[in-house]
Amino acid sequence: MAERKAVVTRETAETNVRVELNVDGSGQFKITTGIRMFDHLLAQLAQHGVFDIKLSASGADQHHVVEDVAI
Repeated sequence: MAERKAVVTRETAETNVRVELNVDGSGQFKITTGIRMFDHLLAQLAQHGVFDIKLSASGADQHHVVEDVAI
């Protein structure tokens, strides 16, 4: 079976986002957005969804960071 992994980088005038995703992971996560509650929510998705994610995001404000991570 093919690996179900992806690496995506998104750079805009407002944000920088990098995501590494392994759909067939074990629930491991390393998430850094600077928004504690958002980090927690994403970590819970990874842990309970049993996928691995490494995500780092920074930006001009919280609104743009959350929006661009969702994209």
